[in-house]
Amino acid sequence: MLGYTIGLHIGAGTLVAVKVNQTLRGNRVTDCATVELDETGLPAALLRLDGRMDLKGSVCHCAIGAERVSFRNLSLPFHDAKKIRQTLPFELETISPFPVEELLVDFTVIGRHDGQTGVLAASVRRSFLTGLLADLTAARLDPEIIEVGYAPLAAALPQIPEMAESALVLALEESGATVLFFTGRRLALVRGLPLATVRSGEDDPEGAGENAAMPAEAVATFCRAVRQTLHAFLAEHPALDRPEKIYLTGAVATSGEVRDLVSRELELDAELIDFSRQAGIQVDEGLADRWRPQVMDGALALAVRGGRPPSGFNFRRDAFAISTRLERFGKEIRGAAVYLVLILALLGADLGVEYRSLLKRNEALDRQLAESFKEIFPEVTRVVDPVRQMQVRMRELKESAVASPGIASNAKVIDLLEDISQRIPAEVSVRMTRLVVDQESLLLTGTTDTFNSVDAIKKGLEDSEFFDTVAIASANLDRSGQGVLFELRLQRSKS
Repeated sequence: MLGYTIGLHIGAGTLVAVKVNQTLRGNRVTDCATVELDETGLPAALLRLDGRMDLKGSVCHCAIGAERVSFRNLSLPFHDAKKIRQTLPFELETISPFPVEELLVDFTVIGRHDGQTGVLAASVRRSFLTGLLADLTAARLDPEIIEVGYAPLAAALPQIPEMAESALVLALEESGATVLFFTGRRLALVRGLPLATVRSGEDDPEGAGENAAMPAEAVATFCRAVRQTLHAFLAEHPALDRPEKIYLTGAVATSGEVRDLVSRELELDAELIDFSRQAGIQVDEGLADRWRPQVMDGALALAVRGGRPPSGFNFRRDAFAISTRLERFGKEIRGAAVYLVLILALLGADLGVEYRSLLKRNEALDRQLAESFKEIFPEVTRVVDPVRQMQVRMRELKESAVASPGIASNAKVIDLLEDISQRIPAEVSVRMTRLVVDQESLLLTGTTDTFNSVDAIKKGLEDSEFFDTVAIASANLDRSGQGVLFELRLQRSKS
């Protein structure tokens, strides 16, 4: 879109804004600013930002931190985007800690293999979006796009010819890290991970986190978590390529020592991202003292994000869909109403010609939907309303699952998590890395310091009313020899 666009990246501790003028000659950064998000909240930060940058008259693209979003990788047996969007709430209902009615869900397609469509789903609480839009509206901002953290940057990088087609993007900030993986030039994985940083004595007046550093042991711990996350993902998606390279961004990534440590720990070449240079975007000379690529790149990629990128998210949909330009600028276009009526009259004549082809296409889509329903539920012989029938069948399956032996109807995922957390002894140092819950059992994977700690965790969970049995599936020393990797299998109670 031509004109001025502001990319507004709202992190856990920092608000970053980049203003871009998009013209036929190319894109040019005309302003930028960072504001610390402190205890006064987002409205106060937006007020300070308005004092540093002219926000009026620009299109706004907003991104929220990955810590606000829940991500799930799923495989579905059909390709149509509409069917995927209709099915996702049912898929997420059993694994989400919140009722799906409280969530807004979007997705991006990873790829297709053996008749299955790989999907990366992202969900955010509707109450959070309501509060966010209220704060932005008070600052006279109405974002056309609400994206996820560094997803626009990770989606844009593989579109640059000289960049790797499959790579990890690690966004390292003082408040935490975001791990993104793209392959086949599509975003495939997004996960938020904790990050241990320490502050140096240097001043950081703009609150960008550039005075934060990572000790070597913190880098090693973080890289172990990255390896485990990537290994688990690729084990479930063996057809995808492994990463060829690592791209680093974020204020904490500016240190050359961090870059070298990450490269050594993950055994891949690591490179700092400079998106403006790599994408050929000019930065005004007057911004030389303020422009910091690793801090600004996320907001810059957000500002130049197109309406329909190859992969990405947008939570401005359903009840949060942006008002049309006709509604927002009705006063300015009333003078063109007469011409619009004439154009519509001419188009009306063309509609009669297109009606028959659209009707045939609609019938073909109905048949395709009915065929997909029969593939999923072959026992149903009479298909009248596939969508409604699928909803009924899904409810029946859930009801039958609740009534099945070994399933407690009141045992929600959030209850299981709370019970496990309370029963692990407080003196045991443990880090949970994976939790798999099904109707019969629960698989818990993590790391701790000693084999005795594994036994202590097992004994603590044996007293839980949610589980009949607790068994140690495996317990081995990790690669460093300083910790123990363990896996517990818990049989869910039948009562």
